[in-house]
Amino acid sequence: MKKFIQKTLFAKILILGLLFTFTLSCELDEIINDENDEEGFIDADGNEYETIKIGDQEWMAENLRTTKFNNGDVIPSGFSFAEWSNLDDEAASAIYSYEEIEGFGSDLDVVEAYGKLYNWYAVDDPRGLCPAG
Repeated sequence: MKKFIQKTLFAKILILGLLFTFTLSCELDEIINDENDEEGFIDADGNEYETIKIGDQEWMAENLRTTKFNNGDVIPSGFSFAEWSNLDDEAASAIYSYEEIEGFGSDLDVVEAYGKLYNWYAVDDPRGLCPAG
């Protein structure tokens, strides 16, 4: 039971972090000069992402929502909470269930608003998770 509570707490903290990132990116648009000559990024699914420029660095202004690695391989998903929690070395993506977030009617709504969650194995995978750039 203690392990379940710890994992549930971790999941909630992760979601709060994503919400903070989303909020911060909205505030940054107001703070940083909006002149952005960069064209943004396109992931392996063809999703386009807006970017902002901070100094000489270009940052994504949206959370990643791809279902594929850069080489085209599909990122496994659809795991239950228990399965996700017990992945030892398999790359995977997940979304926070829309049923847990007030005002959302589908998982697609959640992905559009907040992107997907990726475990460390997906982030560190040599096939590449984030768009090149």
